[in-house]
Amino acid sequence: MCACRLGARMSEESDLEKTEAASPRRLEKAREDGLLRALAIVDWPSAERDGYNQVEGINAPTAQNQIGPEINTVVNAFYYHALLKMAEIAKATQHEVDAKLFESKAKQVYTGFNGVFFDPKRGIYVDGEGATHASLHANMFALAFDLVPQEHQSSVADFVQSRGMACSVYGAQYLLEGLYKGGKADYALQLMTSRSDRSWWHMIELGSTMTLEAWDIKYKNNLTWNHAWGAAPGNIISRYLLGVRPAEPGYKKILIAPQPGSLKWVRGQVPTILGPVLVDYRAEEIPRLEVEIPVSATASVLVPVSNDAALKARAVWVDGKKKTGVVQGSALQFDGLKPGKHVFEFSAPQRVQRFTR
Repeated sequence: MCACRLGARMSEESDLEKTEAASPRRLEKAREDGLLRALAIVDWPSAERDGYNQVEGINAPTAQNQIGPEINTVVNAFYYHALLKMAEIAKATQHEVDAKLFESKAKQVYTGFNGVFFDPKRGIYVDGEGATHASLHANMFALAFDLVPQEHQSSVADFVQSRGMACSVYGAQYLLEGLYKGGKADYALQLMTSRSDRSWWHMIELGSTMTLEAWDIKYKNNLTWNHAWGAAPGNIISRYLLGVRPAEPGYKKILIAPQPGSLKWVRGQVPTILGPVLVDYRAEEIPRLEVEIPVSATASVLVPVSNDAALKARAVWVDGKKKTGVVQGSALQFDGLKPGKHVFEFSAPQRVQRFTR
């Protein structure tokens, strides 16, 4: 996963080649339906599991060992994501046979995951095979790793929101990703700006100059004060709030899909190997988005739409010319944007009339 993400940003094919060469050729722990047999730590500290697979007398909240059941959601969500990333690495390093193998395995896991773990009566995922308990973790990992079919995204995202920050600073990375992918940008923003004792503000309040291992000493009495895994907003703001992500290795093609939520404006610059990407969104009476794409890159831009009428009309003035976008969720997509500055507006830009004597 890390190697693939690094490769997407830097296009380091030699490192990808090493990762692909080390990939397993036989996945003995997977059973016939593709699901992986393995226990899971789930979250850390161990009390932050939101009752994951909680059974009386089994898997006590204070237990620090890996927990079951053997076929569970968290392990298989990571497994599915890893298979997709290995397929990307195999393609980038021209190992087509391996790529097809990983894609086939991922498709099998996707089907098995939704067949075994999804509870159609509640519209959410249970913690593991045979379980009745449904935790935040079972559902946020499914959302974050794109395992939730479109028709179930609303119910799963609603459940994830209902659980609040019922995870650790480590788990918050996947919670925030899941919320943005599930159309809950407003709530993700609320969590990042919260001032509760389970917030990044609270870390500052405690006097820390680095993100903590846990939200507070009362959640882990021997916590350390230097855990980078607690810095989720550092990447979430650039990747989802500003929405800048590589669509091809080395940012040769860039996705710009800002999700400002309730913010009245957001402006930021995201560094890439080709140069910075600028995003400037204003939620004025007539919303306006300005982006700047670096030299040698092209971009697809998803312009956030605040009302159904504008989404239905699909009309946006791009650099002063009226164009029709493709509906993608609550945004309009425009492809093939070339390097330089581009302005997106929901009405014809007013032109200044010049008078000459």
